[in-house]
Amino acid sequence: MNLRLAALVSALLLPLAAHAQDGTITFSGRLVNTTCVVTAQGNGGNSGTDTTVVLPTVPDTALATAGTRTGLRIWYIQVGNAAEHCLEPNIRAEFQNGGNVTPAGRLANTGGAGNVEIVVSNREPMSGNPDINLATNVNSPLKQIDPATGWARLSFGAEYYATGRATGGSVTTSVQYIMTYP
Repeated sequence: MNLRLAALVSALLLPLAAHAQDGTITFSGRLVNTTCVVTAQGNGGNSGTDTTVVLPTVPDTALATAGTRTGLRIWYIQVGNAAEHCLEPNIRAEFQNGGNVTPAGRLANTGGAGNVEIVVSNREPMSGNPDINLATNVNSPLKQIDPATGWARLSFGAEYYATGRATGGSVTTSVQYIMTYP
């Protein structure tokens, strides 16, 4: 009996064998050895990848209640051109969630006007013109580059957006972007 008890205790005290499975995680990606020519096109002057979009002067009464918007301006980012084709299949602008991007995904005003932000929208045909959440890039357009022309142009809109009853003053803000080739 003592022998059986000793054998049982010994068996219980032996380290339990661990059974582990080995596996492999593979990561893949692609680096582009050259970037495509990018030109931002606003109505206030262009400088290669930088541009200024000038919104119209509007009375503060046009933004009297939260959620009101006015002053739409269309602007573009073009990748490639007739002389310098972009050989990537698709393009997308990814906006950087910097200091001017609000939690709602709009651009905070750094000028003197109160209760106003800038909202950026996707203005691609057939998109329905949804607002782009600049914090998450939800609704940022993805466009195929036409291999016959070697370029594509993304269409955007920008307009004033009231967060409350707007008060007069200047409206200034900015956002950085990078072009991706998904």
